Amino acid sequence: MTYLQIRSSLIGLMICIVSFIVVFTFSQYAQYYFGDNSVPLDRLVTLATAAFFMAVSRYSLFRDRRLDIVFLTVFCVISASLFIIPPASYAGNFINILLLAPFIEEYFFRGFMLGLVYDSAIGEKDLRTKIAAVIAAISVSLGGFVIMHTMNEYLYSFIYGFYFTLIFIAFRSLRNKKLSKYALFLTILPHLLNNLIVFVFNLPPLVGQIIPVGSVFVILIIWSLFIYKKPLIEY
Repeated sequence: MTYLQIRSSLIGLMICIVSFIVVFTFSQYAQYYFGDNSVPLDRLVTLATAAFFMAVSRYSLFRDRRLDIVFLTVFCVISASLFIIPPASYAGNFINILLLAPFIEEYFFRGFMLGLVYDSAIGEKDLRTKIAAVIAAISVSLGGFVIMHTMNEYLYSFIYGFYFTLIFIAFRSLRNKKLSKYALFLTILPHLLNNLIVFVFNLPPLVGQIIPVGSVFVILIIWSLFIYKKPLIEY
């Protein structure tokens, strides 16, 4: 059983690395070859890559195939709308920054990359194996999230990526199935707030940082209340 679990975790980790290489490589060349169409293509390739490897590994983010398909379909349609709406326009920026970025980035980096390995490792009886698999998944997921941003955003993307990772793992570990399978949406919320502040409101930098970070701690306080009531962690 331990051998099978280790093998499953390693396979999941390799899938994460390969999927990130595919998405990162495409994003590096997309603008050069596809111009304005690179934005919707980049989003669609990210979704398609996650969908393909989820199907291959039989992994379900929401633990319900129908919900996985609905999520993918909705954001494929929204991404495709940027073939019609110029991505550089106000409406295109609104769609890309507020609707696509928080949902698709969290879906790919937290829900798919981190979730795939975490879900296979959480049932491992050997604590060292479990910890090693989770740390490796966090490193790949968080590192990929940082690399996909521009160099002047590396520090902020690392900080926020760490917070989003913490939220996902915290809620994914709950035995309460509803909270556990919807953990992704609790990482999307502060990501969405951050992008909303950047895009819409002209707030001072400190205030703009406090609001999304504050939301992270509110979410974690909610998590701590569930933990306080009764032990909910699966081992």
